Amino acid sequence: MAVTPDKDSILIEIHEPDKVYPAVEIFRDKTGAPAANFFLRDPGAGTKGIWMKGQVKFSLDPGDTLKDWRVGFVQIVRQNTFTVRYSGRIGSEGSIVIDPTNGQASNTLLDCLVAANKPWSSIQVPNGTEFTGAVANARTQDNPHRPVPATLQNPQVSKIDNFLYDFKWDCEFWTMLTAMDPAKSPHYLAYIHWQFVHKVDFFWRTGDPLPSEWGTFKLLEKMVLGPPTDPSLQSILAKPAGPIANDIFGNAIGTAFTGASPQSRSESDTGLSPMRLDFWRENELPANVA
Repeated sequence: MAVTPDKDSILIEIHEPDKVYPAVEIFRDKTGAPAANFFLRDPGAGTKGIWMKGQVKFSLDPGDTLKDWRVGFVQIVRQNTFTVRYSGRIGSEGSIVIDPTNGQASNTLLDCLVAANKPWSSIQVPNGTEFTGAVANARTQDNPHRPVPATLQNPQVSKIDNFLYDFKWDCEFWTMLTAMDPAKSPHYLAYIHWQFVHKVDFFWRTGDPLPSEWGTFKLLEKMVLGPPTDPSLQSILAKPAGPIANDIFGNAIGTAFTGASPQSRSESDTGLSPMRLDFWRENELPANVA
């Protein structure tokens, strides 16, 4: 007796990947202060994030059943870069650099919405898989996003506000169509490998930061049968039990901004160098500053 996935039936698709792009929106937080939110936009679907679907057909021997089998997506994320820089209007007002990857134990983690949902990236899978006969259909959606404050006080220069100068966030994802057998062993059927890079400069003209919105979305591998072979993923693939990226990365970013993690936040009483000449609106610069 055997339940076997038909390799020729395996399918993974991203909804219109050529239209997905990194975007940024400026909003006001609960205190009314400006902030920036970075996310992926899919204009084709009219929504934030990206949408994926998968399909596989199983071959069954007489007497076999798909009862207690689950099919869905398991995802691993590698955070290559996360850097936010703030600057005073002039050099003497200082600067701040946020880099939560400093001191981080691992930049490659299991990626799912909540820990209770492990190892699935989508929250629907534990409640059942959509089977039509021997065909399983799976869907998932991912909206990697991160809000950051537009200003931070710099204690090195008498708590003067520093202003959002630039932002860089680079992440890779391996999204794997996965069958989980009744013994809860994962069978990685195929994967897609994708990446986004936010690289945004900010310009202060109206009291709020104006973003350059420069970034890229890439589908690095469209669909490859079997599990990924990247050496850094193998321990997670063997035991996809966590910890999960939302917890680890989120906590690291939070402590970096509060200053609770000194290695991930550096403050200076001098400005960034070199600093863009068009960063700050000229009519508010001191008269003695060229």
